Amino acid sequence: SRSYWLVGISLHGLGHYEEALANLQKALEIHKKMLGEGHLEIIRTYGWVGNCLHELGRYEEALMIHKTAFQIC
Repeated sequence: SRSYWLVGISLHGLGHYEEALANLQKALEIHKKMLGEGHLEIIRTYGWVGNCLHELGRYEEALMIHKTAFQIC
């Protein structure tokens, strides 16, 4: 899961938001299974997923993801 997360962050930095989103969503799926919903890695990954969605112009989805991360905190 860490590898998906790192690749996703790198792709985001390069402006490859669709690919970044796919990797970060995979990391999120694995993190949830391994760590549980309240873990810091889950919150951080939700944040990056939201950032990708924002960059892709998917603002409503981004807002929902960021709210989810906030509620976990």
